[in-house]
Amino acid sequence: MNRKLSYIGVLSALAIVIGYLEQMIPMPSAVPGIKLGLSNIAVLLAFYKLDSKSAFGIAVIKAFACGLLFWGVGGLLYSLGGSIAAYLAMLAAQKIKSISVIGVSVLGAVAHNFGQLVVLFFMSGSFSFIYYICILGLAAVATGIITGIVAKQILRNLN
Repeated sequence: MNRKLSYIGVLSALAIVIGYLEQMIPMPSAVPGIKLGLSNIAVLLAFYKLDSKSAFGIAVIKAFACGLLFWGVGGLLYSLGGSIAAYLAMLAAQKIKSISVIGVSVLGAVAHNFGQLVVLFFMSGSFSFIYYICILGLAAVATGIITGIVAKQILRNLN
């Protein structure tokens, strides 16, 4: 149990540090909100090396810490909405043995953007942002592939 808690602590810290580093990487885009999502590597590692409950805990810790530290209360809501949606998608995808780590990552990235758009709808009460869906979806696929490749390499080296 202590070993598992240590892993959760290390992966949570890793997610927060990567989230911080991601804030320093400018993303060339006319659409706000696009980022690499590399901090989700920690959640993916938890899914494959620990269990889904640990992955959920890391996702929530990451959402709260990064949301509040880097974006304030509004950012917390977007981060939490995206993280919960991503977690649910990755949980479902990870149970399907034919979906690779990269596929799980891509589905999580797409769901993360969808979760953030749901939060945006509730905060604004408008669908005026609907044109973001295609752009964010394409960006999520690309960034999800990158995150998935990194997570796959780390998992391969851990074995």
